[in-house]
Amino acid sequence: MFKKLFASDGGNLKSGVAYAILAIAVACGGYFVYATWTSGDRPLVSTVMCANSSCNHVDQRAQEVGEDWPQKCPKCGQQTLFVAFNCRKCAAPNIWNENRGLRPPTRCTQCGQENRHGS
Repeated sequence: MFKKLFASDGGNLKSGVAYAILAIAVACGGYFVYATWTSGDRPLVSTVMCANSSCNHVDQRAQEVGEDWPQKCPKCGQQTLFVAFNCRKCAAPNIWNENRGLRPPTRCTQCGQENRHGS
């Protein structure tokens, strides 16, 4: 049944089917090129968190190229604002112990999971 739709009487692929396959391949390729080309236009949004234990300010914001860390916290006014990472187990935002001046490993403040760089 499918052979009658896609092949001519001589067994060759019908030209209309070949053009349709080519058009679909070009359209899909064009979409992926466009998606890749425009993906860099969106700013990198990160979670930032204050390392001051009495403040615990957490926010989402776009990072700028060349920003220095730590930055001034908008809530407590101290230079204790760092880019946070999400816990591997519960996805809660945390600050690396190295940023706080402590030794690794960093334990999650929510679930206690041990987190290390690169794992």
